[in-house]
Amino acid sequence: MKRIYLLLALPAMLSLHSCGGGENKGEGENSDSTNTESAEVDYTGMSEFDLNPHGLKTTIMVTDIIAENGDPFPVNVVQDRDMLTWDVKVGNEGTEEFYLVIEEVDGEGNYIAREKERLANDVVFAEEFIVDEPNLFLYKASLPEGAGQRDYFHVFGLVKIGGVEYIAKSFAMGEYSKVQAEDMLKAIRSIK
Repeated sequence: MKRIYLLLALPAMLSLHSCGGGENKGEGENSDSTNTESAEVDYTGMSEFDLNPHGLKTTIMVTDIIAENGDPFPVNVVQDRDMLTWDVKVGNEGTEEFYLVIEEVDGEGNYIAREKERLANDVVFAEEFIVDEPNLFLYKASLPEGAGQRDYFHVFGLVKIGGVEYIAKSFAMGEYSKVQAEDMLKAIRSIK
């Protein structure tokens, strides 16, 4: 009788063992991928924009910003061939609500750690990380208490486009709200 129970239990144990509990990487998964796309990102209020005509073989989600006349702002891409950078802007010139800079890496490595070190040495702003992932972060930059100014939010990430690594970051001189920075974070996640 014990043998019958054992024979009946054996297939169940084998099927449970083959499920694996999600600890092992499946076929096609790359554990050292620099792309930061999350499984469930809500892109409501954003549209896909093709960067291929601008020299980057990818698409990116950009914020749909509506002008006072009801028309959407166009996406403006400025490519600097010498510096290997692309500025992706949406909004009024000079006060864009969405402004990402995509730049080819310099080959030095440790891009995330170097940027965090630069922020740690900032003598003007105090930074607090809101999202902190291996290849992507969103941070709040605050002036010392009593300065009477609001906090600013920025993003920084590392992505791969066509096998080449790029840094994608918010425009350094921008004064972005948390919502604007979160949209730029989603944009970085969308780069494929």
